[in-house]
Amino acid sequence: MRYSIEEKDQVLTIRQTLTGRLLSGLATFGFGLGASVVMLVVFYLPDYVGDYSQREGSSTFFAFYIVGTALLIAAIAGIMQALSRSTWRIDKGKGELHWVSKTASGRLLDDRLPLEHVKAVELVRRKSWAGSHEVLFRFDNGTDVTLASGRLGLAELEALQERASQALLAECEPRKGSKKK
Repeated sequence: MRYSIEEKDQVLTIRQTLTGRLLSGLATFGFGLGASVVMLVVFYLPDYVGDYSQREGSSTFFAFYIVGTALLIAAIAGIMQALSRSTWRIDKGKGELHWVSKTASGRLLDDRLPLEHVKAVELVRRKSWAGSHEVLFRFDNGTDVTLASGRLGLAELEALQERASQALLAECEPRKGSKKK
């Protein structure tokens, strides 16, 4: 299970579990490794072919340099992703959506929005990644904020979306002009 859902005293709390954060860090590491290798090859290969290849007899050092640098970049990105913690709280008592995130550097981000501005909680398929889905908070002003996302665990994302929707529907009364389904 990648997400933890707790309901206590009219507060629904959603956060990533340790397993979820580690999987997210591993995915970031994998993406970062591939992207870093491609980026480093594109930027350093023309310089290597033009200048260094005449001074060096072997391209082994260049390959180790590219892979080593890419591993370092990907490891740092993966560790920072695994150490960051985000918590979403739907507080029915106060009538607010509360988001708290602690980054790997220890910086605390805190944001609160009234629940009346949340239009819906939806599970949507991402267009950019095949088989990837995300749970979004849709707001009245047209913006979307991602609550959770992933390529695996669609059933868990559906359950997460359902619980968040129920918590919002229990709090929010129908607004003027909106039709009740």
